[in-house]
Amino acid sequence: MKYPYGCVEQTTGGTLPLLALGALRDGFALPGLDPEAIRVRAQAGIDRLLSMQTWSGGLSYWPGESAPHPWGSAYGGLALVRASHTPGLKVPDQAIDALREYLREILRGQAATARESWHQELDAVKPFAAYVLALSGAPEPSFNVALFEARADLPDFAKLLLALAIQEAEGAPTQVATLLDEVQAHVQSDARSATLERQDDRYWYATMDSDVRATALLAMTLQEVRPRDALLPKVQRALLDARRGGRWLNTQDNAFAVLALAKTLLSSEAPGAKSTARVLIGGKLVFEEDLASDDLAPKTLHIPMALVRAASGQVLTVERGGDAAPLYYTLRLAYAPSETPRAEARHGFELARSYRIASGPRAGEPATEVKAGDLIRVDLAVRTASTRRYVAVDDPLPAGFEPITLDFASSRGDLEALLDDASDDGWRWYMRTFNHKEQRDDRIVAFADEMEAGAHTFSYLARATTSGRFVAPAARV
Repeated sequence: MKYPYGCVEQTTGGTLPLLALGALRDGFALPGLDPEAIRVRAQAGIDRLLSMQTWSGGLSYWPGESAPHPWGSAYGGLALVRASHTPGLKVPDQAIDALREYLREILRGQAATARESWHQELDAVKPFAAYVLALSGAPEPSFNVALFEARADLPDFAKLLLALAIQEAEGAPTQVATLLDEVQAHVQSDARSATLERQDDRYWYATMDSDVRATALLAMTLQEVRPRDALLPKVQRALLDARRGGRWLNTQDNAFAVLALAKTLLSSEAPGAKSTARVLIGGKLVFEEDLASDDLAPKTLHIPMALVRAASGQVLTVERGGDAAPLYYTLRLAYAPSETPRAEARHGFELARSYRIASGPRAGEPATEVKAGDLIRVDLAVRTASTRRYVAVDDPLPAGFEPITLDFASSRGDLEALLDDASDDGWRWYMRTFNHKEQRDDRIVAFADEMEAGAHTFSYLARATTSGRFVAPAARV
């Protein structure tokens, strides 16, 4: 998995699935995946996480920051601990020792944080810290007992993490069973699938709460505690159904779902089992392929659009014969829109962008016509009706533009002056609202750990470098 941003959350989200692939490699062939390439990418993710370790032992949200992020420390810590148990990966012992001490500070309620809102949600982070400590070989049984006794204040996902912590620490089975029973009482189930959804209106922002992640944690806990529970296959089906375009909504959903499903694959497929996959359209066979449980090579079928249109209204069937194991498949419909989308989309944010000439006799004019060499000021205005957390504003540039860097002292003053106008919506406004920026060859990306309700504007400069006609791709939040 490759994600566009390098924060602790996305770095961990890209590394944990690689560690899961490493575990699968021992029992299954992984076609198209070079084990050494997996190891190198996983080590790169681990090294980046280590670069975020602060004086406290916890991990910051971005490299170079001095304050740790509690949930990010437990989440990234999970990757570090798993990697430390993986042959071929290097995690310094002192890094794990320092991480353990910060996780203990979380359990004591004394962990250093950058924001008060993060500190207010430490109760939901404590079970995760306890789980990672247990996985690292340093469980804290007394804290586990205290958390169990105070479980009424925990959300369901934290109860599941506590159950995993107690199970890993070989604690009281009755406590594990009680936690799992209380969570299972909240599961929404039908004949096909079962999901775990929030029971109240509270959203644990600092933990990046989600129903998919909670459902994946339920699957992981059932696999450890009740592997034959009839609910488990339904929970796994819900995870598969939650994908959109072959993936889940966000990086944590991806990571936890892959961890849960990879463990399922290891335990559900009998070595050497044979079966057959078939695809039928309107009852007519269009594809058949023999399958072996130890061969994970994907089988691909391309159905021409003419056949799809001719079969309009008929049922497409995908089935597996030969054994009772599930068949995992993805259906994709590829098409090109007849014209570029022009309608505005509003999903909780409003985003407006304008291009203006930044210098010369036309300075301040709308950049409706641009010549090669023109300096362009790009203004992005973001409006939200409520406080939002972990916001990314991603603005692709037209192919004929290049962003201007302000990193060179010789040009910085003059260029900043073009951004710092009387309306106070330039670079300094940007620095107050957005705490991290990435300038790439083809886009500018700005991040806000917390964005208050209202309007927020930032600006940057770009140079028109190439003559021609180009599309300005839509900016997005």
